Amino acid sequence: RARAVEVLGGFDAELSADHLVEAAKDPADDVRQAAEDALLAQRPAAVADVLVARLASPSHRRIAQNLLVRVGADAIPALVAAAPNAPGKLADVIASLLVEVGAEERLLADLDDRDPRVRISALIGLGVISATQHIGAIASRLEDPMTVVRIQAAEVLGALGDDAALEPLKKAFVSDPDMGVVATIEGALRRLTEDQPDAD
Repeated sequence: RARAVEVLGGFDAELSADHLVEAAKDPADDVRQAAEDALLAQRPAAVADVLVARLASPSHRRIAQNLLVRVGADAIPALVAAAPNAPGKLADVIASLLVEVGAEERLLADLDDRDPRVRISALIGLGVISATQHIGAIASRLEDPMTVVRIQAAEVLGALGDDAALEPLKKAFVSDPDMGVVATIEGALRRLTEDQPDAD
């Protein structure tokens, strides 16, 4: 089995990663270690995609979690991409993994990336880890030149449920020229205020 793992390690991640994850559950320590080493020697992004997919399987979740932590920051894009469609417990696992791989600093830096897709991913990731301490940074994207980024920022601010988002959302509500953004901001404001007690 160890020899099979060694051979698999010579193939691209797309061909070998699934098999190596299986081998990482082997009862023999040397086979498990060889499988983990072979996985981690592959292209990190491809390995992360396979491991994140395996998080949905209770029988693979623990090994996938352990390996994703070892993949580290390279696992962030795959984790963020999987988060929006993840059911409750899996969403919690993904959030914990993002924190464990130190995603917060990377996500904050990505808010200023030139690629709007990266900025959107950063907003989603900050929402997943409930980064309420960074409301200001998230709210700054309400002034993004790209409509889709402003929409995502408003959605995240509404979902975070922090009153600190009210003022920037209100300001953007009256100033944004795009009605799609305005509608999203209105929904976020409603979400933030609907549970607040009425003032006397």
